[in-house]
Amino acid sequence: MKIFIGCSASNDIPSSYIESANYLLEEIFKRDNSLVFGGGSGGLMGLVYKICKEHNREVIAVTTEDYVADLNDIVSSKEYVVSKIVDRTELLIKQSEALLFLPGGTGTMQELMTAIEAKKGKEFNKPIIIWNMDGFYDELIGLLNKLCLQGFSSKLINQIFVVANTAEEVLTYLN
Repeated sequence: MKIFIGCSASNDIPSSYIESANYLLEEIFKRDNSLVFGGGSGGLMGLVYKICKEHNREVIAVTTEDYVADLNDIVSSKEYVVSKIVDRTELLIKQSEALLFLPGGTGTMQELMTAIEAKKGKEFNKPIIIWNMDGFYDELIGLLNKLCLQGFSSKLINQIFVVANTAEEVLTYLN
């Protein structure tokens, strides 16, 4: 399965996120899964790439012209370079069969919200999994629930994605 993994490329995040992700990523890439990602080599994104390559899995990188230099630090079977972030997100979704979100910054949030809205609009029907590692997404999930409860968004939004609080739950949803 081609899995898009959205996550932080920052090296400034707490090391606990890197440590917590190791087990899950090892399990994902022990299976016959390939990676679709933003092409970065730092932070969680770098860890995702490293573990994927250690298991000799396919890597598909999608980036923008502004970040094309990041591709120099990785080896991928396919590379796509687009001009705009919105095009990048659209292509990341198109190239994947499932979407998994680990902790990340504004880029990850943009990818997640775009995926939720596109799936809500029936543009695709792929699984979206949010790994709420150490409660990272608690506030966002609370806000999304508030949007539904107060009528700002369809109550179906909770059926658009799943929230996994443990690595085992992520693996169950991926299977």
